[in-house]
Formats: sequence, C-alpha cells, structure tokens
Amino acid sequence: MMELGIRPGYAGLYDMSPDDLPVIGAMPGVEGLLVSAGSSGHGFKTGPAVGEAVGKLALHDAQPILAPFSPTRFGAV
Repeated sequence: MMELGIRPGYAGLYDMSPDDLPVIGAMPGVEGLLVSAGSSGHGFKTGPAVGEAVGKLALHDAQPILAPFSPTRFGAV
C-alpha cells in the first residue's frame, strides 16, 4: 500500500433533469413553492441571470423566459 502513492480525484452531486435542462418554476400542487434545480455543471455561470428571473417570478408572477424550464413539461406531477 505504501507504494501506491496518492491518486487525485473528486466527487459531487451532478444534478440533471431527464431532458438535460434545468427545472425552474412553480411546482404544481404546492402553493408558493418555486424550484430552480438540475442546472448540472453550468448552473454557476447562469446563476445570476436565473436568480434575477426567479426573483421576478416570485415577486411579479410569470416570466416568459423561464417557460421552457417549467416543471410541468414532464407531465402531471
């Protein structure tokens, strides 16, 4: 075992939806619950814009730019 040395690596959660797009919007059947998840590895760089849009969604209701990411795109929940 002493001769094996150190092998670098890392581990972490890589969250993705079935269609590889984030899930952003109001959850059907749960009043007041907004979700922003499944952004995989690019969530960090899109975070500021997504945060602004989700904030507007929470305060002002519908945000057309978020429509393609709606949780309802997967059918009935």
